[in-house]
Amino acid sequence: LLNRPDGEDEAVASGGHLLANVARPTRGNGAFELQAYYDRSDRTVPGQFDGDRHTGELDLQQSLRTGRHQLAFGSTWRVSDARDTGISGFFFAPEERTSWTINAFVQDEYELLPNRAYITAGSKFGRNNYTGLELQPNVRFRLQDGDRQMLWGAVSRALRLPTRFDTDLRLVNPVNGRLVLTGSEDFETESVVAYEAGYRAMPTPQVSVDLAVFANRYDSLRSQEFRPGIGASQPHRDGNAALGRKLYGIADQVQQNLPQAGRIAFNGFGHIALGTDRHVDALVARPHLHHRAQLGKQPLRFAERVAEDHR
Repeated sequence: LLNRPDGEDEAVASGGHLLANVARPTRGNGAFELQAYYDRSDRTVPGQFDGDRHTGELDLQQSLRTGRHQLAFGSTWRVSDARDTGISGFFFAPEERTSWTINAFVQDEYELLPNRAYITAGSKFGRNNYTGLELQPNVRFRLQDGDRQMLWGAVSRALRLPTRFDTDLRLVNPVNGRLVLTGSEDFETESVVAYEAGYRAMPTPQVSVDLAVFANRYDSLRSQEFRPGIGASQPHRDGNAALGRKLYGIADQVQQNLPQAGRIAFNGFGHIALGTDRHVDALVARPHLHHRAQLGKQPLRFAERVAEDHR
């Protein structure tokens, strides 16, 4: 891919990738898959930024069934070398950095009741050059009555690893040359623990209902911190001061298949950010109609935003 500039100030992007994949069935109704990937990208914004990145990844997965257990496990190795050249007011230090991650995962779905109740437990284990060892466990449960209805719940932990923007970014005031913002080698992983539950049903062949509730707790979210000590010359630093943020809400969908016309889905969503006294509610109608139907295909939306309570 190459975007040719129309003028001297236009950005130029180029690159390419190579993907190889091998998959085959194994004993016990299992499957094995091996995938290798290489990507190169280059982006230049004249007078602002020049970035060149090489990324390689090797991924393998194995699944098998034994008795009531459906097992899956695998591993991923990823290496990325980046060279990012900025300008006097915006740059990365160091200019070149090699990042790597090594992950392994294991998951077991156990059939508690034949064709009715299942519990799934597993975890992803990873190590990276920014924060070291990281864990992402999860547990899921589902109870189903044939193909018509299902009750489910889950608890899981997810992460966002640091990037060069969190650790290496430097912003400098072009007027006086003072460092305004700096990344930090101490930047931690952002995390969320998500609690979810839901109910799905198909009361008739034409109508389906999907209802879900969730509660999320976020920790170590990115912040910009002022470190007192050297007066106004002290730069702000990327940190993880946003702790214990919570979000909970509900989401639902009712879908009606219309004979000779298509289908229409009504999506409702609402969430509340605890500690901020703010919430957002929305209702979206999405027609998916055949070409001869008269009703337009654009979503019909209703949304309400309640301003922050300053009392």
